[in-house]
Amino acid sequence: MVALGAGLRIRQWSAGRSFWLDEILLLRAMGEQRFGQLLEPLNLSQSAPPGWLAIQHVVVGLSGGDERWSRLLPLLLGIGALVVTVPLARLLLGGPAALAATALVAVSPPLIRYSDEFKQYSSDAFWVPLVLLAGCRFALTDQRRRRDWAFLAGSTALAVWFSHAGTLVAAGVLAALGLVTVARRRWRELLPLAAAAGPFAAGLAVDWVTLLSRNTDNAVLRDYWAAAFPEPGPVTWPVALDWLAGRATSVATNPVGLRYGWPLLVLLLAGLLVLGLRRPAALPVLLLPVAVVAAAGLARSYPIANRLALWLVPMVAVVVAATVDLPALVAGTVARPRLVRVPAVALAALLSLAALSTLAVLVRPQASTTLTYLRHPRTQEDIRTVLAALAPQRRPGDLILIDGRSAGWGVGFYGPRFDLGPVQAIVGAPSAPACAGEPVGEQLRESGAYPRVWLVVVHTLPPDQRLYQAQLATFGPLRTRIGAVGAQADLYVRSPAPMPAPDPPPRHCARIVPAVLS
Repeated sequence: MVALGAGLRIRQWSAGRSFWLDEILLLRAMGEQRFGQLLEPLNLSQSAPPGWLAIQHVVVGLSGGDERWSRLLPLLLGIGALVVTVPLARLLLGGPAALAATALVAVSPPLIRYSDEFKQYSSDAFWVPLVLLAGCRFALTDQRRRRDWAFLAGSTALAVWFSHAGTLVAAGVLAALGLVTVARRRWRELLPLAAAAGPFAAGLAVDWVTLLSRNTDNAVLRDYWAAAFPEPGPVTWPVALDWLAGRATSVATNPVGLRYGWPLLVLLLAGLLVLGLRRPAALPVLLLPVAVVAAAGLARSYPIANRLALWLVPMVAVVVAATVDLPALVAGTVARPRLVRVPAVALAALLSLAALSTLAVLVRPQASTTLTYLRHPRTQEDIRTVLAALAPQRRPGDLILIDGRSAGWGVGFYGPRFDLGPVQAIVGAPSAPACAGEPVGEQLRESGAYPRVWLVVVHTLPPDQRLYQAQLATFGPLRTRIGAVGAQADLYVRSPAPMPAPDPPPRHCARIVPAVLS
């Protein structure tokens, strides 16, 4: 299963797909950041852990921004998340259940996807199970050796610098271990445990003062993730419960990707029951970190939504897969007296069938998506392919227009590779009488300055794209369309005679400005 999961991730990475907007923004922000500014917030409202950024600065500097090399660290961390799941699952589960957990992580489309993206989300998926592994080993070991203490101290201390989610989870793990130690009345272990938590606490203090607190106060980031936070106002119990229910539903769909909420909830509860019976000391180590992250979300400090919750996927896989152990647990505890052996075995068989059937129903859509990725590696906003096809068709005197709100990033990054020449931008203007006038296309046709106009759009919503096309329809007929996933270039040829207004006519005012290629 590890080999299968690694192969699926390498398959995506080897395709070397085009960077999309979010990746380009992070690349540009890193380009403006000196190595000595790792503990300062990034520009362009980007955010990434300083340790992850430090390694990526070196990789990007050596590779020159090559797509595959730039995504090498996310790939290695994505494979590492799969590898770490194995000892974590073996520690908590029986053999078949551990295999099921590994399989769920191996074929998870979100984990495969973000192992091939120039963002830090695969780092979250690696460090969280690693910290959980350290915490569970510590909680389940009576005679702790130096390497157990070192593993706990090292994993939690490093998580601060490589994963924002890992920082919160590490805090929850250390708090859980403290509670377990107090519950067992092992007072002598409290001081060594505090010493093991010392590097984490020191790193968190530095990271919070220099970086995390300023990212939390970033208005753009807060507005972008506003839907993942409770509504403005006091956080009462009804508000908190409603928010938690909404976050659970959202995360179950993306990134966990397991549909059908009630069966998933039943599997989660059954899995927690099995873990509570098999490994009771590990249960608080698994649950308290989730509570810490939820508290951060309620405090509007950490959004629990889609890719920022990717770290939950290995955890959910382990808990859900624990249900595979339920039949053996029932047979082992109930079937001791001879008279109830047959009913117990029958019950175990039914539970096994129910658990495996539910898992199959939940995982089937994921497996279908993964097979699609295997046949056709995923692409997103393939502006590189569009510009590569446009460049040889461009003639002297052609005007290249881009969507002035978003296309500048992709065209600015890839344009120099294909020597596109001057580029201008078409932008919307406020709907005011002062800007009411002829459509941009009609102005260009009447000026006679350009025989042909290319309209390049990427990361543009369909309604806006239709508005831009309506503006250019008055310039002349559409002759050529170069299309790729999430990007497109349309060629309009100037018409000598006036063109009829499109139906419906362009109702917004637009203008052409020199493009600022970022």
